[in-house]
Amino acid sequence: MMQISSVYVLKYSSSEEDSIAKLPFENDQLSNLSALVEEPKSKLLHDISSVEDDSFNFTQRYSVTLKESTTSDTDDTEKSDNSIKEKDPHIIILEEIFLELKKNIPLLDKPRAILSQDNKVLFPSVIYMVEDVKEDVSAKHLYVYPLKDSMSVRNCVGLFSRPKKLGSTDAEKLEVHEVDNGFYLPEKDCICSFHVKTVGTQQKIIKTTKVYKAFAFSELFELKKINERYAEHTIDKFIAKDDPLKLTQDKYGVSFAGNSDVEVKKVKDKVTSDELLSKSFARFRGTQNSTIQKVGIVRFKKAIKRLNEYVDSDASANFNKFNIPTIDEENKKIIVNEEQVAVFAELIQNNVVERILNNSIQIPYFNRS
Repeated sequence: MMQISSVYVLKYSSSEEDSIAKLPFENDQLSNLSALVEEPKSKLLHDISSVEDDSFNFTQRYSVTLKESTTSDTDDTEKSDNSIKEKDPHIIILEEIFLELKKNIPLLDKPRAILSQDNKVLFPSVIYMVEDVKEDVSAKHLYVYPLKDSMSVRNCVGLFSRPKKLGSTDAEKLEVHEVDNGFYLPEKDCICSFHVKTVGTQQKIIKTTKVYKAFAFSELFELKKINERYAEHTIDKFIAKDDPLKLTQDKYGVSFAGNSDVEVKKVKDKVTSDELLSKSFARFRGTQNSTIQKVGIVRFKKAIKRLNEYVDSDASANFNKFNIPTIDEENKKIIVNEEQVAVFAELIQNNVVERILNNSIQIPYFNRS
């Protein structure tokens, strides 16, 4: 059973300031609530911490973990913008909320404040915070549950029983309560959780986001918009004038049809207009642990050749030669235009080059009906 230490209502916005209010519970009320709330099951969550793991596109329950080291609270809370952008969006979203909760959050003065005039909830989620401290390990956990319109209560009378017997009978004492405005707190169907564990005097920090309902997570935290923003950032890293992101062991750059403003905009528009492409680019980091960085350009070229052979020989191929990137060996560049960006997005994913060389050719963008 989770031991809830505080409760908040949240309205998240990817473009504006979040709306958060704290519910004014006493300790005994929190203990009672803790006994009622169902803790989500974390077993069988698919770990997508390897950000180029393309199986992420097909899973509804998953987790992402980030390990950091810091020497002070300032180091943890005041990251530079560039540092933040290197993290997975799933970590960033919950981390920002976690840091917000460290501030002086206003108390919800009355239940009516979270309801609109037509009785719709203005805060679509509830956060239960749990804190654990054991020797040199401290941990904080945020559990996010949906607050639905159906949970609002207005102008009703309820009949409630109390664990007290009437005289010598077995009947329970009943009480009548009139409720003008209020809402039920969610007890199940956790959407996601965020866990921050600090270990030892060196302040090793482990952060994990667990998603139990992928669609609800995407809706609640506007993940589509966030992925679009991060996807554009990845494209910008490829064309940066200073220290651009390069691919393969042989450090080939990426040229979006010459990198003119017009061509780059075409590529960005193509990527951000498609949720699958946005997700692929948003989650790509190009670190040395990325599979594509462990592949030599010779094998990458063989994969490109195999794709061209597949288009020429297989009538069921659902993409064409003009969709396949090309390679400029003289200038050590991989050339990609807006028509080729879908195949390129697949090539940089985990183990795709090897799968292509083993005749397993699947380009999800073109496989959709």
